Amino acid sequence: MKRLHSLLCLSSLAISSFACAPQETEEEMLQRTAVDVRIPIPAPDPKFVDFVGSELIIKPGEDAMICTHQPFAGEDVAYDLADPQQGKFGHHFIIVKAKKPLPAGTVEDCSKPEDMAKYDLLAIPSFELPAGHAFMLRKGSPIVMQSHYVNTGKTPIRIRDLLRFRRVDASKVKTWAAPFATNMAFFEIKPGQSGTLSYDCEVPKDYKLMMTGGHMHEWGKKYVLSYAATPADTMKDLNRVDEWMAHYRDEPPTLVKKASPMDLPKGTILRTECNWFNDTKDTLMFPHEMCSTFGVVVGSQDPWLCVGDK
Repeated sequence: MKRLHSLLCLSSLAISSFACAPQETEEEMLQRTAVDVRIPIPAPDPKFVDFVGSELIIKPGEDAMICTHQPFAGEDVAYDLADPQQGKFGHHFIIVKAKKPLPAGTVEDCSKPEDMAKYDLLAIPSFELPAGHAFMLRKGSPIVMQSHYVNTGKTPIRIRDLLRFRRVDASKVKTWAAPFATNMAFFEIKPGQSGTLSYDCEVPKDYKLMMTGGHMHEWGKKYVLSYAATPADTMKDLNRVDEWMAHYRDEPPTLVKKASPMDLPKGTILRTECNWFNDTKDTLMFPHEMCSTFGVVVGSQDPWLCVGDK
């Protein structure tokens, strides 16, 4: 009887301890189970200017657009390649600058269409300039690393992106180049329907066009960039993709004129047209789908961004 009493006491103690044990929070569970897809931090290299993104957790099924502020404290740098690196499930990585700079390391959600108004264009990723050409990264540039992740896996992921600018000797630069982009973030494509968006941008100064391409996502069907000397003139195709493929999201067809850049006089009208088909049950909006043109012009150090009207 005494032994039975002791066993009952031990059982009660065990049950009581289990019931009172602290429950794991969602944050603790995410930290414990997250799969590491962080980009390794490279050793310091004088050939590069590096910016390391914040470490964040992306939940399973989460579609997240995150902006990390990384002001550039160094002196002016000439570079010929901006290399943004993402881990698994990285969707895209855009390099912009804040109109209202925030402290270094500040992280904010930037997934709403109206959030794009907070930023200006800074760099075009992954385009390597020919010898003798360079972009300029200016001292004090309020760099923002805009990372888009779509975690289609079944477990959370731990991310940390990396941005590298490859230096060149400014004294050897013969021709300066600058990025440009156009964007329209206000559109909706209803479930089971097609949608078309067209918007114009006026070239602000005399340029020469070295490269241009388009950006849409998986639901894109056709992309066209056309141009005309004035709004009254007939538009001519510049870059036309009649059958947009899903993998063009990451590797779009581009028009490249490194050897003989094309004249793009001030006042030229650039028209971006995107066509989609929404085969989902939800309305497609930015940033799940996009309609942008990007490129590189020569004869300027200043990036140009055109945001289409609503």
